[in-house]
Amino acid sequence: MQKVVLRTGDAFLYPQGASVYIRMTQPIDSTCIQISPSLLWAVADDLGRSARLTSYRLAHDEQIERMAGLLEAELNSACASGRLYGEYLAYAFAAYVIQRYGEASRNPPAAQGGLRNGKLAATLEYIEAHVTRDLSLHELAKAVQLSPFHFSRLFKQSTGLA
Repeated sequence: MQKVVLRTGDAFLYPQGASVYIRMTQPIDSTCIQISPSLLWAVADDLGRSARLTSYRLAHDEQIERMAGLLEAELNSACASGRLYGEYLAYAFAAYVIQRYGEASRNPPAAQGGLRNGKLAATLEYIEAHVTRDLSLHELAKAVQLSPFHFSRLFKQSTGLA
């Protein structure tokens, strides 16, 4: 057992599958964010890094505090900014946690130069075929077998559009 004292703005990060027991002596206001393993692995793969955290970490991290505030505000507004905004916040959060608190990096991914092998044409055909629906970034990425994070970067690189 390890005893830690949390203060306002502190982030307590721990690896997937770890057990954490928390005992509080007084009420606190906190935000708990769990990153989906599939999102963590997809973002880590795009970054050429491991999705595993090195160990338990307690840190005062203003970037996590700001991003958590954005996520919380979006949820409190009943997701008024839409699905795409929430997805991007989640990807940005996962990327930051992986880069700052993840295990040592693997080999970086090779530069792609945009969507290749007909993936741009397939994406545009998919959009055209489903133009009446509210398409998500995740759905478009899945249609061309890419992670949403990687797809969004390559799509912007290919078209100049987000």
